[in-house]
Amino acid sequence: MLEQNRMQREAERRLHGAFGTLINSDNTRISRLATSLHERLGGRDSMGITLHPSDDFIDIPVVDFQLVEFELPSGSVAYPPCLVFNPERVLVASQSRLASDLVYSAALASRFPENGYEGRLHRVYAGALGVQEMWNSLNDQPTVLAEHTLDGQILARMKDVAFYLDVGVADWQKALTIHEYILGDQFEEVNSDLAIFFSLRRFYLPALYTSNMEEPGGRERLLSYSRDRRARYAAAFLAEIAVERAMKASSED
Repeated sequence: MLEQNRMQREAERRLHGAFGTLINSDNTRISRLATSLHERLGGRDSMGITLHPSDDFIDIPVVDFQLVEFELPSGSVAYPPCLVFNPERVLVASQSRLASDLVYSAALASRFPENGYEGRLHRVYAGALGVQEMWNSLNDQPTVLAEHTLDGQILARMKDVAFYLDVGVADWQKALTIHEYILGDQFEEVNSDLAIFFSLRRFYLPALYTSNMEEPGGRERLLSYSRDRRARYAAAFLAEIAVERAMKASSED
C-alpha cells in the first residue's frame, strides 16, 4: 500500500508538471484549456473534476477525461467527471506524451457538462483529437492519426457502445415528447434534468448494445443504420427507461 501511494503521488507530480507545460504554452487556446481544467480539479461544485487513479485503466490515452461510476452510500450510482490516469503508465510515459494526452483530456473536459458533452459525443471526441493534433504539430510530436482514420481513433476512445449508439440530449428530449401525456407534471423536470440523461446514457446503453450483438442478425442491422437512425433508436430506448423510473418514483411518493 505504501509503495502504491508513493507511485500515485509521483504520477500526480508528473501530471502537474505536464499541466505547467501546457499552461505556459505560447498558444493561447492550449493555455486556456489547461488552465481551466487545472482550476476545476478538486472543485466541489457542478464544474468540479476529480483526479482519479485507476490500475484498471489500461486504454489509450495515458490520461483521459471520463465519467466514472461510483456507488453512493445510499446504494444509488453516480457518474462524476474525472481525470483518470494509470499511475504506472504515467511514470513510464515521456513528458511530451503526457502533455499531448493532457491536451486531449482538457479539450474533452472543456465540453462538460453543457458545452457540447450533452450532445452526440462523436463531434466532441473529434474536436478533442483535433486540438491534440494541433499541439503535436506545434511541438514536433507524432500525429495520433498517423496509423488510423479519424473514425478509428474516435471508436478506440469512445468504445463500441458509445460510438454505435451515439445519442445526445436533444435526441433524447425529442423522444421524450411522445411520453409527455404520461409524465404530466413531471415532464418538464425529467426533460430538463441533464444529470438524468448523463446517467441513463452511461448506464443503460451497454445493455441495449449487448442485446443487439447477441440477437441473430442484430449486429449487422445496427451497423447498417445511419448515425441519425441509431441516435433515434438509442433515444427512444432511454426515454422509455426515464418514463418508467419517473412513474415508479411517483407511485412510491
